[in-house]
Amino acid sequence: GVHAPAMAEHALAMALSLTRKLPELHEHQLAGKWAPVHARKELHGANVLLLGTGYLARACKTVDAKMVYISTDYVFSGEAWRPYTEADPTGPLSVYGATKLAGELAIRESGCRAAIIRTSWLYSEYGSNFVKTMLRLGGERDEVRVVCDQIGGPTYAGDLAAAVLRLPDRLPADGVEVYHFADEGVCSWFDFAKAIMETA
Repeated sequence: GVHAPAMAEHALAMALSLTRKLPELHEHQLAGKWAPVHARKELHGANVLLLGTGYLARACKTVDAKMVYISTDYVFSGEAWRPYTEADPTGPLSVYGATKLAGELAIRESGCRAAIIRTSWLYSEYGSNFVKTMLRLGGERDEVRVVCDQIGGPTYAGDLAAAVLRLPDRLPADGVEVYHFADEGVCSWFDFAKAIMETA
C-alpha cells in the first residue's frame, strides 16, 4: 500500500522544484476555484490534497470500495498540438499538476480499484470558475485581456458528473483505469471568453 507521508514528500519535492521555475503570480485551478496565488503558498494545499487522496485510496482498498478520482489535463506539459491520450507521458509544469499526478500515483500504489478521470477547463453555475470570473470582469471593466495561445476543451461540470455516475459498474475487477473526459470542441481562452461575453 501507499505510504502517504512518503508520497507527500515526493509531491512536495516536485512542487518545490517547479516553484523555482514559476513566476511570482500565476493562475491555476484548485478544487474548481480560480485564483491568482503565490506559487509557494500552494505547498500546504498540495500536501493536504495529496494526503487526503492517499488515505482515501487506502481506505477504499481496505473495504473493497471503488474510487473515482477527478484529475486534470495539467498533468501534461501542454506542449502537444493534438488532444492527449490516456497513454501519453505526463509532465506537469505547475504545482497543481504535479500534485494531481502524485495523487494518481498514490491511488495506483494503494492497490484499490479506481477510475482516474482527467478533465479540462471545468465550469458550472456554482463556485468559482472561468465563466463566472469572465462575467464578473465583464461587468466591472471596459476591457478584459485573455490569452489566445492556450488551447483546451471547456467542460460543463454537469456533463462530467453524468459521466462519473456511469463509471462504477464499468470498473475492472482490479487495478486502475484512466479516462479522459471533456465536452466536444476546442478553443483558446480568448475564444472561450469571447463566447461567454457574447452569450451573457
